[in-house]
Amino acid sequence: MLIDDFIHHSTINSLTVVHCHKEPPDRDVAQLAQKLHHHFRGPVAYISLNAPIGASSRIGVRSLHRLGLIMNLECVNHQPFLQQASLGNHFNSSYRWLFFGGQNLTDSLAVLSTLNINIDANVVLAIRHRQEQLSYALYDVYGSMKALGGAVQSDFLGDWTPTSGWPGIARKRENLHQIELRAVVSTLNQHQPQSLEKHLNSVPDYPRSYHSHMYAYQLTKLLMLKLNFRVKLILAESWHLELIGTNSSLGVMGQLQTKQVDFSLSPFAILSERLAIFDPTIEIMRGNLYTTFRHPKARLQRSIFLLPFENAIWITLLAILACFSVTLSACFVLQQARQRQNRNEVSLALLITLGILAQQGLTSVRMTLFSGKILLLAAFLMCGILLQYYSSFIIGYQLMEQPHTINTLKHLLASEMTVSIEDISYNRDFFNRTNDPVAIELYHARILPNKDGFQHISAGLTLVKQGGHAFHCDIAYGNHIIIETFTEKEICELHYIQLYPSRAINIPMAKGSPLKELFKLNLQIIREAGILAYQQSRYYSLQPKCIRDNLHTERVELFDILTALELLGIGAMLSVVILLAEIGFSAIQRCWLTRFMPKDFVWLD
Repeated sequence: MLIDDFIHHSTINSLTVVHCHKEPPDRDVAQLAQKLHHHFRGPVAYISLNAPIGASSRIGVRSLHRLGLIMNLECVNHQPFLQQASLGNHFNSSYRWLFFGGQNLTDSLAVLSTLNINIDANVVLAIRHRQEQLSYALYDVYGSMKALGGAVQSDFLGDWTPTSGWPGIARKRENLHQIELRAVVSTLNQHQPQSLEKHLNSVPDYPRSYHSHMYAYQLTKLLMLKLNFRVKLILAESWHLELIGTNSSLGVMGQLQTKQVDFSLSPFAILSERLAIFDPTIEIMRGNLYTTFRHPKARLQRSIFLLPFENAIWITLLAILACFSVTLSACFVLQQARQRQNRNEVSLALLITLGILAQQGLTSVRMTLFSGKILLLAAFLMCGILLQYYSSFIIGYQLMEQPHTINTLKHLLASEMTVSIEDISYNRDFFNRTNDPVAIELYHARILPNKDGFQHISAGLTLVKQGGHAFHCDIAYGNHIIIETFTEKEICELHYIQLYPSRAINIPMAKGSPLKELFKLNLQIIREAGILAYQQSRYYSLQPKCIRDNLHTERVELFDILTALELLGIGAMLSVVILLAEIGFSAIQRCWLTRFMPKDFVWLD
């Protein structure tokens, strides 16, 4: 019945019975096998210690990850099998062990203390009470880190009887007994001239560059206090992400993949190619990498002065005004014929037409014909109504926030902006590994040919401030540079494009590390206590907010009124040309009169 409770409590789905059926301790293996056949639904394997140690005595590697093993330490030939299991690292969290130690606790613990049992082990030792055959004292057996000099220890779980069942005491493992763990870190040579430990312990007043390793070290210090271990720092030159999947031990990735360290103080995102290199813990931050730029003001496809009306309306309006000018000229001809006046009716009609269009009056000319008055009144009403629509559009355009037209990488690639990226390893690694055709085209067309394609974050954001430049960086520590150097208007013009999705950043552990679950559990406790958020606020800045005034209007820039300036320039140039022609004509006329006309000649009306 103890075995039934063990199976139920451990939620195993595959069982291996290690037995010595020829010896007195395991005479009842046949009865046990019959009971398991009827009550356990998963596969059951049997390994005999009486047979020679070989392939048949190896623990099978199954697709089912919750494998339970039962063994009696009173068997004579138990040591070779246990040593083989220890070398195969079969005392990790994937295996649930139940050892029967007879009535001798001291000898049983002495046997287990020689094995590679670590902090994540699931090992239960059952010691039978002398008074009762069906009563056992259960012990939780675990270690700190055997490979690092840790010792195997045991905690009393409680007594098991057929009536009491499995003891419900939770196992508490939070003491690594001052073992020394090796942690690799790369500061990207930012710690000079400080010592490495002094650099990691410092807290920047305002974050302006990469310092995730400093943030991870603060969390590690909390784990050191809680779990009672020491850390030996291994300084790596760089991350060397390009060496993933090789046998190299260079850089942070090389140290992790060759298992020369226990964990890394340089946190990384979880990517498919990295899952074979390290085991992730929990998310300690988000990688917010954006392409940042000041969004240029949208250049209109045609002049803003033509935007209020469609082309058909402008053509119709010109045709109506032309007809109006012709009709008004005819009215003036008839009026002058009655009043016997001599004026240029066409130029006068054109001047009045332009005045009506601009809602300007003319007092030097009187219209006496009723037909002309009706025509002028109708023209004033029509132009007045059109002017309301026209002016309201122009005012609304100046009050309205301009839409963002660059929202994707394709838009950025189609724009005229120059592009650069922060000169840091994971940006180069992304472009070397990505299959996104737009990102590849952007990299080869805009970044590689540009001599300033790779920039320090401060230099890149300086180019963004100048305008016409897009810079890809981690804004978590770039935000403070923006707050310090950008004006409110420039902050409001900032726009962000996400090059790749936001990624969860975690502290990586060496693959298969027995400390993984312990670190994950305690980092989760730190996060739930709010300490994680506090540490983030010390090392990372929030995105600056755009503060707009309620009376804010869009500034009128030069290209907005370029059409008006072009009309003025064309008119001025045409006027100068005609003026020169008139001066030349007057000079010729004066010369002709002087040469061919008598001095006493007088013109008569």
